[in-house]
Amino acid sequence: MARTQHVLATMMGLRHSKEFVTSNLKEWESYASRLMLYLEINNFSSSTEKCVVLFSSCESSVFKLVESLIAPA
Repeated sequence: MARTQHVLATMMGLRHSKEFVTSNLKEWESYASRLMLYLEINNFSSSTEKCVVLFSSCESSVFKLVESLIAPA
């Protein structure tokens, strides 16, 4: 799954240099504002595209949690 995520992110031109780290929740508003600008500048308009960008920008533990929650039973 991680390889697929990397390939998809690369195909979409995703170039996030920093991931959001949950231990620094005070920075969420600033991070979210920068993420919204990134989405707008790069013309990501569909929910799917936005989710890919967001989840690709989260630390590994968040990605693993989301992955486990959406995995088929």
